[in-house]
Parts: sequence; structure tokens; C-alpha cells
Amino acid sequence: MATTDRFTPLLADLLPPQAPSGDEGPLRAILTAQLEAMGAEVAVDPVGNLSARRGEGGSVVLLALDEPTFAATGAGPDGRGAAVLGTSLPPQELDRHVVQSRQGGKAVLRAGERGLLLEPLVGTPEPGTVFTYSAQRRVAGAYLVGPGIGTRALQAAALAALAELPDFTLVALARTGIAGRGGQELLFRLRRPVGVALDAVLEEDGSEMGAGPLEFARAAGYARPASLARMAGVRCLVRAQEPVLASLLLPAGILARSLALAVRYRGGDQERLHIQDAVRLVELLQSALSPS
Repeated sequence: MATTDRFTPLLADLLPPQAPSGDEGPLRAILTAQLEAMGAEVAVDPVGNLSARRGEGGSVVLLALDEPTFAATGAGPDGRGAAVLGTSLPPQELDRHVVQSRQGGKAVLRAGERGLLLEPLVGTPEPGTVFTYSAQRRVAGAYLVGPGIGTRALQAAALAALAELPDFTLVALARTGIAGRGGQELLFRLRRPVGVALDAVLEEDGSEMGAGPLEFARAAGYARPASLARMAGVRCLVRAQEPVLASLLLPAGILARSLALAVRYRGGDQERLHIQDAVRLVELLQSALSPS
């Protein structure tokens, strides 16, 4: 079966449900069904992290469950509700984006001097109220578009690649955004090397969409490990700030290859990702993780 034919139906199932940080249940249920259909044993811990194992376990692939999420934390300096940002994007990229809560509240994000603020449009947010984007995720020509589309594309790409492997372990972390990075305890308990950590990153500095997945390095003298030697065509970028999941692994004492897909988040409140980047990631993962 062609890579695109494996990737597309998996992605279609993952697009509809919302998965704000700390409330990923509907999406986690779909991932669980997909993994169990592949013959994997699935477990969910009290935090909401999902782990799945098939066969002898094989390589560990790490990704996130939740989508961009914002939470009111109380009155800001101007008397309005402040927000904690559940994404690595700078506040200016999110200025004037409209978000809504499950309680019916609606607010616009404003980039202030002291960070990102929630400016209420409907209702007054109580501290702890969670806001997410309400737009639908969809396919638009050669692109995937919608809030958190990078996370969904990574999930579908991982499943499409792992489906072809006899042994694997998949770990999907809940609450990587505003809710306290709840996956660190699981990573400590895992006590196994993580093969690949998957992230979505803002398109910049040579990470243009459509040019394939990215590999992140911490220093200019970085040399690609032998485990990724077969991943020809992966561009290696050196950045001072690592993607979110890579930053979680280091405190847990776990080293991993950090791969990412470039997304665009400018001129609107929705991520945009090139489909071919995700398809290429499926092929690269399958090649790198297959038994020698």
C-alpha cells in the first residue's frame, strides 16, 4: 500500500475531535482504537498519557496528544484576564486570534508588554478556564489546515509508519501545554531510550514547508547518529531553543532524536502544514525504525 494511502485514512479519523491540554479524552479514544486495531496493547495512566506496545516493544516514538491551549490565570495588568500560552509560538504571532471555551466564553488573544492576554468578548473568564481554537481542521489542496494540525499530522504519520513494524512502543503525552507537562513522570518510569521525539515547529530559518522533515541539533558540531544514517534528506537545523518534547526529555535524563514538521502560523489563527512533509516523515520513520 502506498504511503499516502496509509496516512490519509488515519489522519481523517484524527481531525474532528478537540484535544485541549488536560482534556484529550476524545482524541485519545480514537488513537486507542487505531492502535488496538494494529494489535498493540494500550495503557492510559492517571495523568492521561497513552502508551502502546506491540511485540517486543522495539523503538520508542514520543509525541504529544494536546493541541494549542490557553488558560485564564486571573486579572492581567489592565484588569483583563491573563493567559498562559500552551504553545511555543511568540505572543506577537497570536495577536488578535479568537478562541473560545467549553463554557461558551469567547475571547481574543492580545500580545501585551508582559506576555499574552485574554480580552473577553463573551463572558468573563474565571481563573483556570481553558480556551482553544474552534475552527475545523481540513485538507486544502496540498496543505493541511486548522488548529493543532501539526500534532494530528505527526500522530497519523507515526501510526502509518509503526503499522509496518513488528515491534514498537508509542508514547503520547497529555498536558504538554498549560496543564503542567504531565508526561515527565511517565518518562522517568519508562527508563528506556526514546528513538524519536516528534514535534511541530514554526516555519522559519530554513524550515520551509514542503522541503521535508527537520532534525534539531543543540550545537553546530552536531553529527547525525548512526541510527538516523538512513534518513537521507532530513535537514538538520541548529537552534538555541529546542521543540517542546525535546525540552521535556532532557530533565528526565533521556536522549532522543528530535524530528519536526514545519508549520506556518501567520496571518490567521490556524496552522498550515504541507501534506508531503508528513508523508515523507512516514517513510523516514519506517526506514529508520525498521529492524536492521
